[in-house]
Amino acid sequence: MKFFGVALTLILSCCNAQIRRQATCEIDVEAGEVVAALPGKRGPSGAPGIKGTKGEPGDCKKWITAVESLEQRLSDLQNELWIRDWSTWTSWGECSTQRSCGIGSRSRSRTCLFSRNGGPCEGSDVETGECRVPSCDASVRLLNGTFGPVFIYDDSNSEAPKWRGVCEYQSLSSAEKTGILKAVCRSKDLSLAYIRPIENKLFTDQIYLSPKRCGDNEDHLMQCEHDGWKYHPDCRRQLQVFCTDVQHFHLPSNQVTWTIVKQFCESLGRRMCSITEIFSFNDRVPIITGIIPGDHWAPISGEEKDWVQVGSSRNFNGLTHSETHSYGVPTWGEVISNGPYKGNFYCCL
Repeated sequence: MKFFGVALTLILSCCNAQIRRQATCEIDVEAGEVVAALPGKRGPSGAPGIKGTKGEPGDCKKWITAVESLEQRLSDLQNELWIRDWSTWTSWGECSTQRSCGIGSRSRSRTCLFSRNGGPCEGSDVETGECRVPSCDASVRLLNGTFGPVFIYDDSNSEAPKWRGVCEYQSLSSAEKTGILKAVCRSKDLSLAYIRPIENKLFTDQIYLSPKRCGDNEDHLMQCEHDGWKYHPDCRRQLQVFCTDVQHFHLPSNQVTWTIVKQFCESLGRRMCSITEIFSFNDRVPIITGIIPGDHWAPISGEEKDWVQVGSSRNFNGLTHSETHSYGVPTWGEVISNGPYKGNFYCCL
């Protein structure tokens, strides 16, 4: 009779834990059967091995049967818990849209951590879904009606829309900033007023848009070039703008009289501006042009047919002709003449 010692070891893996069992069986090579089972050893996890006693050949067979049963159960559990093969999904990425506004798409990913039989995990490692950023024609709001810090209406979540702040991008050139401010005013059917110095200030911590460039044909901020709809915690200054209903016009002086300007405004369905509309902020600076160097007068509404100084001459800016000249309204106000002091500025509201 010849005997051959065989060491049988089982390592079971489930839910990131291992169970190790080991035993040694003596096999009668000529008879082709197991005749004895020797005591087992403890595995790495500290679990005891399968115990056997010499002369009890059934122990190894029972142990092998138990192992097969455990393997089958483990396979069943893997099928039931197949999703455990994947890591959790990452957060959704930034919403990408064709025009940087409206409906777009976003994605998230996951990693295959382990798989059965060394094969690939079941399913895809990337998921794509629809998303929204504010509409391309999203409304803007100015804190003081026609001027002040700029807010944009975030309707990306229809159930909880919010007003978000707009950041003034730090590296804007003068032309780029002017283009953005014009787009803000156009979106409210207004015109850009004279740009005044504005303090560095945030009026909300919810800054979500930082426009970089707006073309003349873009009437809404979300249509302008920007760096994406996202939270801007590092914004230092909120975008501020002064808009106005006043429309600035210019003609050669020999085509301008007080009556001609009045009739021109009425032909547009508007009216001639008053002095308080030209100098809306009480700082003696015309809201559209700023102070024009030199001697320049603009007609203002009223029965007296007066004019107001919009230039820098003699520090008369913001004062009417009647206030600065003893004889009252100008004699040239209703005369077609080539005086260089008129025709540079007049407005309709």
